[in-house]
Amino acid sequence: MNVQIQPEIAIKQGRQSILILKKLLDTKNNPIMIKRKRYIEYGDWITLANFYGISVKTHEAEPVEIFDTRGFKARADLIKIENGTIIGGAEAYCLDNEKNWKHKDYFQMASMA
Repeated sequence: MNVQIQPEIAIKQGRQSILILKKLLDTKNNPIMIKRKRYIEYGDWITLANFYGISVKTHEAEPVEIFDTRGFKARADLIKIENGTIIGGAEAYCLDNEKNWKHKDYFQMASMA
């Protein structure tokens, strides 16, 4: 059953969710900071998704070779918590031709993917 929410209500709910998540983030010990900017971590994204009845199912990182470049491909699916229906997803790569990953161990590249 698809329930359409009016844009004004969706925006208001989104803003409320952001404020609640920010309060949670402000209480975290050792947040991830890069160049003085705080980054949202995996668990934080899951918390935000849970506000909307959504969670994530991750799959194993698979080794890949693309044009003589090696690395890993990983996939994650967005699922409705209530019934497990897949409603979206994405794939990501981490390859050894990337500057930051050129000399990393493969387990690190698999985790990054």
